[in-house]
Amino acid sequence: MKLKFAVVSLVACLTLADSATAADQLWYDKPATTWMTEALPIGNGRIGAMFFGGVEKERIQFNEESMWTGKPFASTHVNDPKLADEALEMMRKGDIAGFNKVGSQIAATSRGGPGYVDPRKYFGAYQAFGDVRLEMKHPEGEATNYRRHLDLSDATGNVRYTVGGVTYQREYFSSFPDRSVVMRLTADKPGQVGFLANLTTPHKKATTRVDSDRLILAGVIANNGLAFEAQLAVRAKGGQVMQAGNALEVTGADEVELILTAATDYKSATAGIYSQHTGEKPEIVCNRDLQAALKKPFAELRRAHVADYQALNKRCALELKGTQDLSQVPTDERLKRAATAPDPELEALIFQYGRYLLISSSRPGTLPANLQGIWNESNSPMWDCDWHTDINVEMNYWPAEVTGLSECHLPLFDLMESLQQTGEGVAKRVFNARGWFAPIYTNPWAYSDNRWNWRGAAGWLSQHAWEHYLYTGDLKFLQETGYPLMKGAALCLFDGLVELDGKLLTGIAESPENTYPGGRYDFGVACDMQIASELFANCIKASKILGTDLDLAKQFADARARLAPPKIGRHGQLQEWNRDVDRAKDGHRHTSHLWAVFPGSEITPQETPKLAEAAEVSLLGRGKAANGWAFPWRSLIYSRLRKNDQAYEWLKAGLGYTRTTGVVYNRGGGMYPNLLGACPPFQIDSNFGSTAAIAEMLLQSHRKDSNGAPLIELLPALPKAWPAGKVIGLRARGGVVVDIEWKDGKVAAYRLSAKHPKPVTLVTNGETKIVTPNSL
Repeated sequence: MKLKFAVVSLVACLTLADSATAADQLWYDKPATTWMTEALPIGNGRIGAMFFGGVEKERIQFNEESMWTGKPFASTHVNDPKLADEALEMMRKGDIAGFNKVGSQIAATSRGGPGYVDPRKYFGAYQAFGDVRLEMKHPEGEATNYRRHLDLSDATGNVRYTVGGVTYQREYFSSFPDRSVVMRLTADKPGQVGFLANLTTPHKKATTRVDSDRLILAGVIANNGLAFEAQLAVRAKGGQVMQAGNALEVTGADEVELILTAATDYKSATAGIYSQHTGEKPEIVCNRDLQAALKKPFAELRRAHVADYQALNKRCALELKGTQDLSQVPTDERLKRAATAPDPELEALIFQYGRYLLISSSRPGTLPANLQGIWNESNSPMWDCDWHTDINVEMNYWPAEVTGLSECHLPLFDLMESLQQTGEGVAKRVFNARGWFAPIYTNPWAYSDNRWNWRGAAGWLSQHAWEHYLYTGDLKFLQETGYPLMKGAALCLFDGLVELDGKLLTGIAESPENTYPGGRYDFGVACDMQIASELFANCIKASKILGTDLDLAKQFADARARLAPPKIGRHGQLQEWNRDVDRAKDGHRHTSHLWAVFPGSEITPQETPKLAEAAEVSLLGRGKAANGWAFPWRSLIYSRLRKNDQAYEWLKAGLGYTRTTGVVYNRGGGMYPNLLGACPPFQIDSNFGSTAAIAEMLLQSHRKDSNGAPLIELLPALPKAWPAGKVIGLRARGGVVVDIEWKDGKVAAYRLSAKHPKPVTLVTNGETKIVTPNSL
């Protein structure tokens, strides 16, 4: 009887992804006026766009992933290996001031000396590409019945309104299979579609020209000579398309399609470090993509786009029922109301929005999602819109595996392979180490230097490679990509180990991006120690699976056994540094010393209860103030600590509609009316982190059973705010797909499926049992 109930209930759950609901749409009753807070994003991994939905004037601002200033750079600085020995001696003597001075010397990569050039001059920034601007030709009168929405069920945007008795509609999507942004303008009466179309860019070394029925924007970036081009084709049914200076004018049409392509001559750094742009000419790429798209009718373009998107999106869906129907309330108003009235459906929407943004900004063959995904309006964006490796780019990919988007994870590994090439030289020159070093920030040319003395980045990134293997079981990936990255990162940490008081510590480093009274450096900072311990363990497992490097695995095992264990300090906190120098009340945004709780897994309430308690003390010491990405990270840590209510409070704080943590709406964190994450300003990692945080409340599989296999736990940190709900398609380590329905806070039905079913240990409603998943 129970089995029958489970199947029936989960079949109902499967219909969640089959049609658009209130939990699938962001919608608004007015046009956007600002890019960052109100415009809505579409993207195909390579080309992103933000549409405003204006009535008289429409703006579609667009980006292309490789539109960057800057040039390739890898530090050529050679550190004196005696510096590390000098620092160790000073630490043994207790000369902390001298120790910190040496730490600064080690971090001063490429600073000073003849011919010195600040490496930041090479770094550059992600650039805005351009704008499609439409000046609409409407009958006289005010617009009524306005609606602007983004549909997460099929990744399409839509604007609809009525002027002078004519109802106008625009549809937008960015197609991965057809490598273009597609727009269609229609009216419910014939001959009523008309507008003037312009294609513009903020870059000065560029021109726009008309070529028959298309606009061509071409130029170069002044900073580095990167060539770029965009082409906009206008295809009308009825009416006329005419040249109007450097614009195109459409009059009297029944329907008009606009197809936009964009490209640069960037070539991925995975092909090697180079000094010139060696990619295909952008005009060739744009023309080829546009010609291919123009051979297809709009219906076919849309069908291919939706099928491609839904093949990823429909793998996972979440239903959280609220006490009232708010589907007729605009999204920005719902966000405000949620400060005082629960809105679980909005939280389900935010869960899917993070998945939508990842699908839209990270696809196989593209660059990974940067600090703003692929969406950027500025040519001087905050933090350069780069890839920060001390939390941000990793957080971007926290929801990838658990919500069924493994393919979207792949661009991160491409970036890591690029960093491996540049980072091997930095590891050797700066640290006299084997393997590869990753900088705290990088760009499309795998920029690498050691201006911030922190070694943990390559190891943190490499955890993603191991997790990808755990979720997918892809042995070829592990052999060809994952293990080589993990091994190199481990060697860089291994070669930097020092012995102090009979224990091994990681090399001199800071704890990102924090300081303690009197300094910032130490041997064996908690973050590096935790990363090293887990990385060595993962390399040992991978070595055994692959039957390779068994002698090296033994060295890692011996070193891991001698690593200094995590320490509990004088405040009862999990120490951030090897020395007990933490402030009792720190207030810092980073919680990197809690890495072993999440995203690591070596500190748990079940296996290491005292360390888990100390981790919670550290969290409390951080206080209630934070910024965008820090909120979901703390939610995830609390989920792992099984503090359900605290996990939910930090999730709500990250969404920006609670006052309980001192968050002011849209300042110091939260989400803007378009639900993009505010650091502030816009930073997309909090969107991805929020999706991961919700998933972690519903499913955990980081712990091991008695055989060392993943232990699958259903609803491990379910908040009281979600007494009933359904989720399909969450993934557990071991390649298991998990569907759950719950009522009154308890699992009412579940289903486990796998391509290669084998018994797993399952914890549900406090009961532990062995079950065998169904076959997929």
